[in-house]
Amino acid sequence: MDYSGLTASEFFHGVAEASRENTRALQQIMSLQETEGAKAQSYSAGGSKGSNQDTMAKVDKRIDLEALLSKRMNDNYDYINDAYTLLYGASQLGDGGICQLMSSSIYADLLQWRYLQCLTWSDVSERLLTPVRTLQQLEREVFETIDEENYIEKFLKNK
Repeated sequence: MDYSGLTASEFFHGVAEASRENTRALQQIMSLQETEGAKAQSYSAGGSKGSNQDTMAKVDKRIDLEALLSKRMNDNYDYINDAYTLLYGASQLGDGGICQLMSSSIYADLLQWRYLQCLTWSDVSERLLTPVRTLQQLEREVFETIDEENYIEKFLKNK
């Protein structure tokens, strides 16, 4: 993907939307799977007319939806993966990326929880054991640094 011209805020808000979109799509697919409803085998003579067609129609509907959403979801997963690489480095283990740029993993962890996992400020605060105001200040600092260094374009161009 081409991220040229995006600010850090735009990039991470886009990642959050991609993450939410994939979550919604997976929920839709799972919901359709639940309506397919596997039925127990019956050995009695006769049967209910058309019941098998109804089940197959539901399966076909789910398969069609999966095909429709597949490309978009894969693009979103690429975007999310690029964000993890930006945060933690090529290995995604914290030995590069924003962890290295900022000399601390808290900046990457903050952005990961807030934008990739789409958590509220209070949830991020609980996980990082840091006050919300401090986290918001850290976010401003890391966004400024990313933008000043043109880090998104530089870092992801060479991935």
